[in-house]
This record gives sequence, structure tokens and C-alpha cells, in this order.
Amino acid sequence: GSLVKIQTFEPIRNNRHWQGRLVAGAQAEGGTIITLDLNAVKQNSKTKKTGASTVEIALGNIEKAQLVPEI
Repeated sequence: GSLVKIQTFEPIRNNRHWQGRLVAGAQAEGGTIITLDLNAVKQNSKTKKTGASTVEIALGNIEKAQLVPEI
């Protein structure tokens, strides 16, 4: 349920930088996958162009992850 910023090694939908609310983590055949709710924060124009409200990112594809403080 925390807000996070994630940078990936490989682009997902032509984007390597994502920010959203962590809503799920699931074990898949290729490893663990996390799901971000992109509607939780205002997205930049590149992310808006994807037209998606959620994104699934493989844990092995995450280069950098940070919690975003909520005040």
C-alpha cells in the first residue's frame, strides 16, 4: 500500500521510470511480479501515453526502488 518510485533495467511500455502505489506482489513462473496502481499519483506525460492504470514489473527487472513519503 506504500507509494514507490521504481526504475527498471529494461523498459516496460517504453518507460523505465514508474511511480505508483504498491498494490500486489505475486509469485509467477518467471519469479516475483509486483503491481503498481498508477492512478495513485499524478503521472508524467510519457506514462500517461501508455493509457494504463496499473503496471506489472518483474522483481528481477527492478534496478532501483524508493518509498515516497506521504505527509
